[in-house]
Amino acid sequence: MPRRNKWIVRSVALVVVIAIVSLGHGFWKAWSRFANEEKICGAFHPVINALQEFQEKTGAPPTNLTQLVPEYLPKIPAAPVANAIEYQVLSDGTNWQLSVRSSVRGKPELFVQRLYRDYSALELSNSITGFHGWLVFTER
Repeated sequence: MPRRNKWIVRSVALVVVIAIVSLGHGFWKAWSRFANEEKICGAFHPVINALQEFQEKTGAPPTNLTQLVPEYLPKIPAAPVANAIEYQVLSDGTNWQLSVRSSVRGKPELFVQRLYRDYSALELSNSITGFHGWLVFTER
């Protein structure tokens, strides 16, 4: 095979290898992000359900998460997915917000879920992503 043809074949092979590595890396990043989002959902889905069940039964949201234990929830989830958990009843008295500070996706982020999912336009524009009712913000 002439030298020029070898150079062309090697160049094409290098481009193919680079493309495969790039696609593999992109796939791995997307899968890793999804898996880590599912860790948050898996850990806090029972809390969301307990909050909703408590509110349906009593007609008002709990004033704190400890009211959910043990009747609605065996325990409040903690590490390794959460650095901190914050809960508050919002000013209208019927809506609540659950905030989870976590580095599960590699950097500090704030995951926020509300009963009515009534996020402001500013909150939506400042969020970096959203999934399963959660809005995610970069921690500063």
